[in-house]
Amino acid sequence: MGKSYIIMNIMLFFLPMMVTSGMLPGWSISVHPWLAEIRSGYTIYYTPADTKTYHDYSRLIDEGMINVRGFFSSPFIEHIDIYIHPNRHSFDSTWQKDWEMPEFKSECWMVASGVANRMDMISPIRWDEAACEHRNAEKQKVQQLITHELVHVFHAQNNMSKDFSSTKRAVVFGQ
Repeated sequence: MGKSYIIMNIMLFFLPMMVTSGMLPGWSISVHPWLAEIRSGYTIYYTPADTKTYHDYSRLIDEGMINVRGFFSSPFIEHIDIYIHPNRHSFDSTWQKDWEMPEFKSECWMVASGVANRMDMISPIRWDEAACEHRNAEKQKVQQLITHELVHVFHAQNNMSKDFSSTKRAVVFGQ
């Protein structure tokens, strides 16, 4: 084995750790090891960064779903995949892929979105640093925002266009 072979192997071994730890400024990867828990009516996906908080979010989601079902006197039609993103980069990367807009950057007030079978949300414990209009400490507002996004999910499930891309004949709820 040559000296260059050993150096190359060492670099290949340590490079992923250096990138994910932030040791190389400007280098990033957006691959997250999603963990999941199947709940009644939805599956919550979260990263290891939210292992201690996803139960709190599940309670907020459960409460939001109860409120939406009660208001409309109707159940959600489809199972929902709910993603708790560890940061804005992860959140944006979902929209960039889904909308085929690789340069998309969400506004600072955007912390969640919902369509028929999916809801994406930046982890509320990161709102203080990642958002300009939302604070994790305002628990009632966190609940209201989650419920608001679940109304979008409910609406999309009962709409001809599941992702609101075709709303010619549909009645769209206003923000």
